[in-house]
Amino acid sequence: MEVKLSPELERKVRARAGEPSATPSDVVTEALKSFFGPDSMTAAEIDELNRSIDKGLAEAASGQWIEGDEAEQTARRRLISRHKV
Repeated sequence: MEVKLSPELERKVRARAGEPSATPSDVVTEALKSFFGPDSMTAAEIDELNRSIDKGLAEAASGQWIEGDEAEQTARRRLISRHKV
């Protein structure tokens, strides 16, 4: 399959591919996974997500949470570790 990108999108893909161990193909593949991901979730994955949300809401209601900056840093670390190949 051949896909034609606008010059702006091609520039963005090349810039992202300049990051360690990423190729333009990797960047496009990850973007498409993100795009199609929610549509392809299984019932079990949705149930697990709902359980995680319920757990988080219960923890917040009982006063168990972390402040904004720390929460953002923790979330970034988790995302990075999940997407490492």
